[in-house]
Amino acid sequence: TANCGTFQKSATCNLFSCVLSLQPLKFLKSLKLDYNHIRDLHFCSNHTQQHPVLPNLISLNLQHNHIFFITAGAFRGIPRLRKLYLAENSIGSINCSAFFGLKHLQKLILFRNAIKALYNVTFQGLSQLKVLKLWNSLLKSVYNETFGSLPSLHVLDLGRNILEYIAPGAFQGFPQLRYLYLDRNQLAVVVKRMFLNLGKLQVLDLVSNNLRFCNGVSPAFQGLSGLKALKHQKQQPYGIHRLPGNVFWGLWNLKQLFLSSNKLYSLNSMPLFLLHNFTYLEMRDVCNGKAQMPNARFSSLSKLITSVLENFGLTEIQTDIFNNPPLWDLVLTKNMIQTIPSDIDKFLPRLHFLDIRFNPLACVCANEPFQLWAIHSRVHVILFYYIKCPPSRATNNKMEFFVHGQPAVCADPAEFLAFIISTTVLTGVLGGGLGYGKGKWYFLYGYYMLRIWLKDIQLQNGGGRPCQLCLHHCDFQAGQTIVSNIVEAVYSSRKTPCVVSPYYFNNEWCSMEVALYWLFDEHNDLLVLLFLEAPPTWALSSFHKLRRVVHQRTYLQRPSDPCHHGYILSQLRVARRDSSAESSDRRARKPNQNP
Repeated sequence: TANCGTFQKSATCNLFSCVLSLQPLKFLKSLKLDYNHIRDLHFCSNHTQQHPVLPNLISLNLQHNHIFFITAGAFRGIPRLRKLYLAENSIGSINCSAFFGLKHLQKLILFRNAIKALYNVTFQGLSQLKVLKLWNSLLKSVYNETFGSLPSLHVLDLGRNILEYIAPGAFQGFPQLRYLYLDRNQLAVVVKRMFLNLGKLQVLDLVSNNLRFCNGVSPAFQGLSGLKALKHQKQQPYGIHRLPGNVFWGLWNLKQLFLSSNKLYSLNSMPLFLLHNFTYLEMRDVCNGKAQMPNARFSSLSKLITSVLENFGLTEIQTDIFNNPPLWDLVLTKNMIQTIPSDIDKFLPRLHFLDIRFNPLACVCANEPFQLWAIHSRVHVILFYYIKCPPSRATNNKMEFFVHGQPAVCADPAEFLAFIISTTVLTGVLGGGLGYGKGKWYFLYGYYMLRIWLKDIQLQNGGGRPCQLCLHHCDFQAGQTIVSNIVEAVYSSRKTPCVVSPYYFNNEWCSMEVALYWLFDEHNDLLVLLFLEAPPTWALSSFHKLRRVVHQRTYLQRPSDPCHHGYILSQLRVARRDSSAESSDRRARKPNQNP
């Protein structure tokens, strides 16, 4: 026991107990007794003098002591106390009248104790209390109207406890509450109407709980129309998995949303469409493999300024996702982006900061426009000159700086096309001149041989009409005599091929007299004989003039082998040409034919 009455401002005593009940300390305003071994507290009025022991004390620090319980009226002798620090003790019980008389108390710090349970009379009489911190105090549940006697409370910190249940009316009677911290507990569900009367709440911290949201359930945050920031990161054990469409219904004034470290099955941005005043979005480590974004669109967030999408599963920067003019800061670190469009400032005209670190950006030609844009643009790319490309064949399996990693062959497509065209033209001109000088005669010889060969092939395949065959039923003019038709056909022909068949000798109207008449009378050789079979001698005896022609002129005979039929056609083409009779006889002569 020690008498601390000689201290005017503060005192730090290595004490096991402190009983201040003697001479009043009128001038003492701050008393610091932390890091002692105090176990008992008894600040009371002097029984002989009806005056408090510490009438002007404003701040009392009793942290890091060995206080196990707070008795009734323990602080009765400090009526004007505003700040009371009882953190990091071993307080397991608080008497219902422990804080009796502290009408001016505004800040009560009780974290890191073993309180475990609170009742609706625990904080009775603290009408001016604004800050209450009870984090890491082994609290398991909060019942109805536990904090009902704290109408002026602004900050309530219940984080790092083992809360599993919060009654629907636990937070009623907090018309001035601004900050509510429920992080790192074991809450599995947000009870309906839990936040119904917290219209002025601005920050709600639900980090690292066991919360899940299901479809078809009423919105969990009804009544929080004034909420500015919602912290919903690291829901255990594997994240919230999905966001129902109405999960944020009622948060009309929400400006900041934190959803990091939640493995979402699909990144559906439809719940965000209700947040018309949304300015900040943080979704780090939400990738559950490659991102599946059926409705991930941020273009409707007309007031979004900062977007943190680290490890979001993005493979590219899509225009339809980030078409958001007001966006100021964009963080895309730790994604799978390999190429970045150079027109990013067209669909994000107000962008000032871009963070693309820890992406496998490839040193390829597709990224060259973005590299030039990042160097000359007003947008600040975070640590752009320190970003490296992963090893690849383009970089000879070495890590190179992204800003200098583009291959040397990268160029403007128009320039590359002009290079290809000019190279082709020059090569063709040089090759043509060299070939003309060296192989002119080879070329001409080949050209003429090819022309003759093509001409022969064309004629053999039916090209042209070298011969015209006069048929009785097709070519003869009706009404004319047969002899007149034959005479007219002979007159209009340069040569008259005559196909002699075995039936010719029995055909009287198709006599050879007309053709033979022109042969002997006008000495104009028009007749080319083609025998389908060898003419028998007895058959020629009846046709003296025909026999004479056969004995004096070379005739053609169809060979028995079908392979030699082409030769007969070539001889007919030769006979058709306007050449001398000697040349025609020489070219039409064939072995084993009769002269």
